[in-house]
Amino acid sequence: MFLIERGISRKHILVIVIMVLAALLLRIHVIRANPPIFPPGWGGEMSSVATAIAGGEGFASPYWVSTGKTALVPPVYPYLLAFIYQFFGVHTEASGFAAVYLNAVLSAITTLLIYLLGKKLFDPWVGLIAGWLWALYPVTGYADSVYIWSTSLYTMQLTLILLLGFTLTRKQARWIWFGFGLIIGITCLTEVLVLLVAPLLLAWALYGQRTDVRRIGLVIAAVLIVIVPWTVRNTLVFGQVMFLRSGLGLELNRGLQEDDFATMTDPIILPNRSSEEFARYVELGEINYAQEKLNDVVSYAVSHPAEYALRTIRHFMALWTGNREIIYLGWYPGSMERRKQVLYSLPAILAAAGLFLSFRVKHPARLVFLGLLILHSGVYYFTPTPPRYRVPIEPELFILSVFAIQYVFLKLEARRPRRTVQPT
Repeated sequence: MFLIERGISRKHILVIVIMVLAALLLRIHVIRANPPIFPPGWGGEMSSVATAIAGGEGFASPYWVSTGKTALVPPVYPYLLAFIYQFFGVHTEASGFAAVYLNAVLSAITTLLIYLLGKKLFDPWVGLIAGWLWALYPVTGYADSVYIWSTSLYTMQLTLILLLGFTLTRKQARWIWFGFGLIIGITCLTEVLVLLVAPLLLAWALYGQRTDVRRIGLVIAAVLIVIVPWTVRNTLVFGQVMFLRSGLGLELNRGLQEDDFATMTDPIILPNRSSEEFARYVELGEINYAQEKLNDVVSYAVSHPAEYALRTIRHFMALWTGNREIIYLGWYPGSMERRKQVLYSLPAILAAAGLFLSFRVKHPARLVFLGLLILHSGVYYFTPTPPRYRVPIEPELFILSVFAIQYVFLKLEARRPRRTVQPT
């Protein structure tokens, strides 16, 4: 029943094209109806590093003041932004709109990938409805487009990786598996969290598809070919072994210090928003500053385990039901907070039902679903949880939600008494 190869019927092609265009046009409409304001500092650390790249400083200065080389954010999106700045100007309104319009295009492409993934995992109707949900859903479907960050790019990349991971078979040529590894590696340089998902797909290929170990080795080799040079760069720059980014301690400290349910006027503990924190960042240097923040978190968690556990629970609730930023999402920003919270929570609730039902019907990919939701989401139980942090797995939430609804309808339909025709 599941994971069966099916072609795209002609009647679906037009609907798919309309769906993708609708996703693109609606996102552009939201951007135009509520145009972003581009004051000094827009785009956060990503844009600051991109400005440094475009200005010839290199991958450096994440907080708008020249502070030297950095590894605070992964490299792909800042270099992409720097490329945009070369055409539209550094930190101009035109470059800002170019960045968010690019987000809209990437988000629209994700609509097609959602259809293909839902079709692959379940059936064409699951993919089609999930795709339309991504295109039109008035809350989460827009959280990726209106903010200058790597969210739209990473969401598209993660959905593509899942699609390829479930599509590739042991019969495919080895160069295709090597290319799959290159895509994973590039995605790692967009968002390192993909390394929590890739092993699930490789385990699926090895044990579920009986793929030979050599093909799995090719994937791993390709990933390393992409990510090792950046790791070497970080190690040489900072004089100590460092993986892809340095910001873990800072994010965990924000998770400790900031309240997801407080008002938007509460201070955010970041060097670009606190003069004291910035002075400390400059004094210690990026690596020692991040280590100090990590030590503070560990010390607090050890000395106050109950309080830290309570904070973790609050992050959990914020991720799945929405935090203080929910009121600014999607349509009518700044209003209808309760309705948006319901709409934001609904995919999570239905996806949990879909995950349960996937185990009930013994879906071949059920363990990948479970690992995706636990591992990828679990990181954010210890950090701040703005809605855009959930966006990369929103496609899978929509697919599981539609599957759950379809399952219930099919069961109800099967229980309906059938009318029998009496012989005359």
